[in-house]
Amino acid sequence: MLTLRQVVELICDELGSEMDIVSMSADLAVPSRPLMMNYMNRHRVLDISKLQHRLGYHDVVPARQAIPRTARWLVENRPESGGTEEYILQDPFDYSAEDRLVEWWRSATANPPGLGYTQPPGYGIAYAGPGTSRVRPDTRI
Repeated sequence: MLTLRQVVELICDELGSEMDIVSMSADLAVPSRPLMMNYMNRHRVLDISKLQHRLGYHDVVPARQAIPRTARWLVENRPESGGTEEYILQDPFDYSAEDRLVEWWRSATANPPGLGYTQPPGYGIAYAGPGTSRVRPDTRI
């Protein structure tokens, strides 16, 4: 399953467009809530293994090919102006609010405070069970 970001990148690549994609917490990304709260949000993973196993289902066209093809088809076969498709695919975004939010986000993240690390945080040894050379001092777990 592709993320929304990957879908947007595939569409932009196919149409030769550029889009500045900014990732931030959903709590802050208020202008994008209509898209994030859509019942068709792309951030879902579905288990279709039964469908594949019992019925032999497989995608006719893989998603990484289908999305660019669909974008190209929609550009070449634009929906009727004012028609049902345009009504359903309405653009609920407030672009000036998005621009202000992105400007604020960039200024807020441009100069992070010094956190006083004497060395950058690293990765600890997560597994110290049987077979490892490292012995945990705490044997309660």
